[in-house]
Order: sequence, then structure tokens, then C-alpha cells
Amino acid sequence: MKNKAGDNCAMLDNRAMLDNRAMLSDAEAPSFSAEYPLAEHYFFAFRGHSLIQQDAVPLMNRVDTKYLIHIRDLPDILHACQAHYSVLRIEGKAGLAYRTTYYDTTDMAFYTAHHNGALPRQKFRIREYLTTGERFAETKTKTNQSRTIKIRERVPYGFSREAASLLPTESELGPVLDVGYTRCTLLGLSPPERITFDFALTFRRCQSHKTFGDPRVIIIEIKQNKTDLSTPIFKALKAAHQRSINFSKYCNGCLFTEVPGIKHNRFKWQTRAFHRTAEKY
Repeated sequence: MKNKAGDNCAMLDNRAMLDNRAMLSDAEAPSFSAEYPLAEHYFFAFRGHSLIQQDAVPLMNRVDTKYLIHIRDLPDILHACQAHYSVLRIEGKAGLAYRTTYYDTTDMAFYTAHHNGALPRQKFRIREYLTTGERFAETKTKTNQSRTIKIRERVPYGFSREAASLLPTESELGPVLDVGYTRCTLLGLSPPERITFDFALTFRRCQSHKTFGDPRVIIIEIKQNKTDLSTPIFKALKAAHQRSINFSKYCNGCLFTEVPGIKHNRFKWQTRAFHRTAEKY
């Protein structure tokens, strides 16, 4: 395993991903997260559900709808839909810290495909759940029908050939961006629906460790089998005059942390929307 991006970020190539030798060791994992304990307080009135109950609604093949909202707007939105959803709690906690490292080829093929609007397209990442200590290798594919398909395998127990087959077979992958945040997840059953709320997003470029974040902005993502705008969360967001947005954590994080030599015109309006949201009040 080669390392070209600093002490905390390990190089990974596709061939090595197929066995345990490719898995990141604890020494190689980036010591980076964005914990936000106050996230708990926004969800105290929601009834809880377990991880087992949530895993029964996997939504690994889905449609996604995203919103950028100012944190001051959150209480009214949650109050409007509180009766219809439960919140994931693990060991009594609703706010769960995540750390994700995105990988790309040396010529930033995954980023460029998204910038150019290519479909289908893929991303690869290592995601760590800091509350439970679990770590997963994941590929996400955006299909020609604009559906999101996710394949994941636990690390360090190996990475499936099915997932690896989605990636460029000859390209060596290296770590580009770390993203840390605290996530709260609501679950609805009729229709099957997950809503994630990402607090205190922090982006860090792997090579330079340049960091960007703004705790005033929350990303809400609604995950469904098919888009249903009649659900309580959509109604609450409409009543709050919120509009959906296409927003990639990976691509915009690359811009926020000034990854060199990448196209950016397609994402400039998204970064402006992020800053406008932060400065709303």
C-alpha cells in the first residue's frame, strides 16, 4: 500500500481492495471528526427506534432529495413533522458522529464525471461510525435514471468484488477529502423513508489538511424508493419556504478546501447557496 497524501491518509488501489491487506489500519485512519453534542436537543421529543429497526428499511436503491437549511429554521420544521417519524438512537444517543474519507483517481476521474454531468457515475469512500466504531467501504452509483445505488462492505473484513467492479479497473485510488459531521436520522414507514440531518459539517483536504466548515448550515437528505412529495417532511419544508438543491459533499468539499487543478463552474452556484444559507440571519 502506497502513501502519497500525508501521514493520516493512506493510498488504496483497486487490486488491493479485494483482500484484507487493503484495509486502513487504526494508525492510517484520519484523526478527524466534527462532533456536535447539541444535535441531541433538537430531537429529544421524538420517539426512538433501534438500528435493527432502521436496517429493515435499507433504501440502498433509492432517490435522494437534499436541502441546505440554516440551523435556526430547524425547530419549526421538526415540530411540524414530529408525530410522523421516529429518531435513531444508539446507546441513548440521537446525534451520531461520522467520519468519511473520499477517494479518487490521480486525475480526479470521479469528481470530473460529476462535474461533467456524466451518468452513470460512481464515488468511493471509507465511512466510519465513531459512536459504534464500525467502518465500511462503500461505492455509490448515480444511474441514468438518477437513482442512487449503494454497495457497502465492513472494513477490515474485506471488500466485495461486486463493489470493486464498479470502479476503474486499472486506476489507483488515493484519499482526497475527509468529511466529518454529526448525523441524526428519522425513519418513516409509510411510505418507507429516511431523513438525515447532518450538523457541523467540516471538510478537510487530505494532502494539505486545509479545513472548512460552518456550523450554521445543516444538510437534510430525504431518501425514498420513489419521490413522494406528499410526506410530512416535504410538507414541513415547503411550509418553511425551503427549496431542494443538488449538493455533493465530496465535490463541494473539494472546492471549499481548494483542491488544485479541478473544474468548478458546475458547482459554483452550490457553494454560493451554502454561503447564502449560512448568512441568512
